[in-house]
Amino acid sequence: AISACSPNPTSTVMRAWALLVAAVVAGGPIPPPDPTKKLPVYKIDLDAPAAERWTQPVADRKGELKLMLGLLKDLFPKNTTKTIIDSLQPPEDFAEEMQGIASTLGVGYDDIVMGNMYYEISSLTGVLGWLNKSCTSIVAENINGSVYLARNQDYPPPFSVLLYNAQVYKGGKMLYQGTAFAGVIGVATAMAPGGWAVSIDARSSYSPTLEQALAVARAGGAVFPWITRQALEAPEVTDSFEAAVNYFATKPMILPGYLIVAGAHPGEGAVVTTNSSADNNDVWRLKDGYGGGWYLAETNYDHWAPAPLDDDRRWFVKHRMEEIGTGKVGLRDLWNVLSQGPVYNLATIHTELVEPATGDYQTYLRHNIIAEPAVVV
Repeated sequence: AISACSPNPTSTVMRAWALLVAAVVAGGPIPPPDPTKKLPVYKIDLDAPAAERWTQPVADRKGELKLMLGLLKDLFPKNTTKTIIDSLQPPEDFAEEMQGIASTLGVGYDDIVMGNMYYEISSLTGVLGWLNKSCTSIVAENINGSVYLARNQDYPPPFSVLLYNAQVYKGGKMLYQGTAFAGVIGVATAMAPGGWAVSIDARSSYSPTLEQALAVARAGGAVFPWITRQALEAPEVTDSFEAAVNYFATKPMILPGYLIVAGAHPGEGAVVTTNSSADNNDVWRLKDGYGGGWYLAETNYDHWAPAPLDDDRRWFVKHRMEEIGTGKVGLRDLWNVLSQGPVYNLATIHTELVEPATGDYQTYLRHNIIAEPAVVV
């Protein structure tokens, strides 16, 4: 089960961990990404029957996923969870995909919907939402015009066993690839090669009431990790950064969130701050970003408001980015920024380094509870 990341109220613990990580990295250079930590790759074929598309990663993690879903069922309040699940109006093929996953696992359809709606259910019920911790996403442009997206996702380490790199094909062509969790039919970070890339971060500002969220769901509002997929699979959006930004800025979502978008051409970067109704959504462009307009940083707080003093990851990112500068910044530099506390912390379970123009998509396992080698299926 996966969605995004939300601000962490246990800030004292986070600060302590940040100091520990900072002390470690201060002792020497930050190691480069470990190629043995690349996430396993699975091919998802959209031309296959819907019920079969996402089942292989599930079958390979059957025991772990059933355990996670069982724990969530025990923790989430039964009646409210059922109400939220029943409000969802998924596209027909999405419903078929989730039924196929349920059949593969031998669990009920509602269990799979619950996993896909973890972000919405945990936030609306107040159960486990604080465990989502804090994500960090950066868009940066080198002086040579190269545009990059880099992100950490912070989440309970037990969820790391479900991670994989989904390469999604249609008509024999890879439409996009993205970081996914077994059992979920959406992506948390993704890239359309030569087009654009996106990551999702949770937003707690202006959260709707339960009834307001249910109304948006019943009207077809998007589940957070689905909206990235829906944009990537829309023919008029797949290859266009501007079309992607417009899609995210106008599509109602059940809960608010941040969508961090990087394109393939100079100047193509944006953070879309969404409300559940899509009314008054904000688009923060790269040209209006930090450093005179060469990078953006999203750390779960509205960019126009100050970050809280007890979780000012934004200040840390800005400090490190200004040290690097637009003339030098590249994926290795962004890895360094994302490998230092407080943006790198005990709950950081994966990191992505992406350059849409070249189709370079790197996704790495960070903290995890088991060792799992990268394989190609």
